[in-house]
Amino acid sequence: MQTLAYVHERFGIAMMILMGICGIWALGLYLIRRPTSGALLAAIILGEVLILVQGLFGLILLSMGGHMASPIHWIYGAAAAACLPVVYAYLQKRSPRTRLLFIGIGCLFVVALGVRGMMTAGAL
Repeated sequence: MQTLAYVHERFGIAMMILMGICGIWALGLYLIRRPTSGALLAAIILGEVLILVQGLFGLILLSMGGHMASPIHWIYGAAAAACLPVVYAYLQKRSPRTRLLFIGIGCLFVVALGVRGMMTAGAL
């Protein structure tokens, strides 16, 4: 169980690093007035998959008798998983430039949710 907890924590760190890079990347493209790249979207999708896999590991840990320092940890995880799909759905009718701005902000918000999630799990 200790190994799974370690992997769960490391996936969280990897997700925050990747989403931080994606957020800066998207905002950089917004500032220099460049279009969204396929590589950026692929990286964001990879980050979302990391969030979901990390959540799965958390559920497995919980089913094995593990516990977290605070139940609000779940809320941060669920919000992180839902954030970018909600932003993307909301932005369908917006201009591509506006989408970049909000996707960049959304990615950085996911990083903040990850930090809070780690704080409520007792990792920080």
